[in-house]
Amino acid sequence: MKFLDADGPLRFTEVPVPALAPHQEAALAERWGEGVHANPLMFDGPVVTVLGAEPDGRGGLLVRWARATYRRHLLREMPEVTTPAFLFVATAQPTPAGVVVGRTAAWTSTGAGRWVIPGGTVEPPEPGRPLHEELIRQHAARELGEETGVEVPAPDLTRWAVLWAPNGNLGVCFGAPPRPEPEVRERFAALLADAVQRREEPELSAIDFVSTPADLARLDGTPAVALPALLERYASTRAGAGQ
Repeated sequence: MKFLDADGPLRFTEVPVPALAPHQEAALAERWGEGVHANPLMFDGPVVTVLGAEPDGRGGLLVRWARATYRRHLLREMPEVTTPAFLFVATAQPTPAGVVVGRTAAWTSTGAGRWVIPGGTVEPPEPGRPLHEELIRQHAARELGEETGVEVPAPDLTRWAVLWAPNGNLGVCFGAPPRPEPEVRERFAALLADAVQRREEPELSAIDFVSTPADLARLDGTPAVALPALLERYASTRAGAGQ
C-alpha cells in the first residue's frame, strides 16, 4: 500500500492501450472463456487502465490512462506481460457508529465475503471525451448509491486519499457527509428488498460499521487487504480536519 501526496487536482492524459502479441491475445481469449465458464456473470465491460501516475509539480497528480475492457485483469496471470493497473474509487460513508463497510457477494470480482469500502472500477468516458476528476467523483457517488442505497450528490464528496493498492490498482478515495446509522441501515435494507423483487443479487450482501482496524476482527468474513490501512488513513484525515 502506497499513499500518494496529491492535495492538488488530478489531471488525466489519455494514451493508447499497450498492444499484445497475437499469442498473448489468443491466451487472453482462452483464459477469459474459461473464466466465463466458471462464472457466467463475468462481464467484459469497459474500464480505465492506468499506465502511470506521477506528481505534476504543482501539488497535484498526472495520470496516464488508456481504454480497455475488464478481461485485461487476466493479464496478471501472464508473467511475460506487464501487469495492468485499473482505476478504482472508494467512498467512506461515516456514521456515529463508524464507517460503512460492505461484504461482497459471491459473483463479484473481489471475491465472496470480503469486507470493503463501497466502490468499484472506473469506466472510461465516451470516445473522444476526456477523463477528469469530476467524472470520477460522479462515479464514486453512483457506486455508493448502487451498493448501499445511500444517495449523495457528487459535489458533496471530498477526496481524502490517492493510493496504489496492494493489487497494483490506483485508487481515489472520497468521503461523504455523515449520516445516522439507522438511516443507512434502512436504505440498505430497501436496496436488498428491491433486489429480491427484481430477482437480482446485489454487489454487497451485508453492511456493518467500523472505526478502527481492530473492529474488523468481529466481522464475519475476510477484510480486503487494503481495508485496515484505509481505515487508519481516513481516521487521520478526519482528525487533521478537526472532525
